[in-house]
Amino acid sequence: MAADINRFERQISQCRLERAALGAQLDEFQSLTVVRSDISTQTQPDEAESAHVAHLQAKAAGLEEQLPRVQFELAAAMDVADMLRERIRSQSQSERTIREEIQKQSRIINRSVDDLKATREKVAEVEEQRDGAKNALDELQVRMVKIQELRVKVESSLAETCEDFIECRDGLRIMQQYMVKERTRTEKLKEQLRATLADNALKAKI
Repeated sequence: MAADINRFERQISQCRLERAALGAQLDEFQSLTVVRSDISTQTQPDEAESAHVAHLQAKAAGLEEQLPRVQFELAAAMDVADMLRERIRSQSQSERTIREEIQKQSRIINRSVDDLKATREKVAEVEEQRDGAKNALDELQVRMVKIQELRVKVESSLAETCEDFIECRDGLRIMQQYMVKERTRTEKLKEQLRATLADNALKAKI
């Protein structure tokens, strides 16, 4: 697009230069014609002057014939330049719209990047909390293992205590049975003693 614009601008400049040159040559011819008219009113032209005038007239006629073509080409070039300017303006509007859309998308991308950063920070925070929870869980598992070991020890000690309690209970039962037997024997001895005392007392009275 820029190359086309530059090329047509050069064509327009060339047409303007050609038109200016033709205009200058026409002005020169017109001035010579005026001078020639002034001279012809005073003197009769010789053959050289007549030939020069004829040459100038032919040149002027050629210039006049070229002038419409140059003007047409200049007008066409100006129309093309206007068309190109309109295309440039339309393209500029399109480029401006594209830039605005790019800026809009850039803002959306920047917001997405900010959201992504915030999400990453939250993920890092959650991972940190997860690591803390994992460490706490590991500590809890260690404590549970220790509690399990302690429970085994307590159960073992309790089993031993139960065995001791059973032995003590059995011993206590045996002792109670022995005490009952002793009490029974003591009661019998007391009765025998009372009977003996009563018998002795009776004998003493007799």
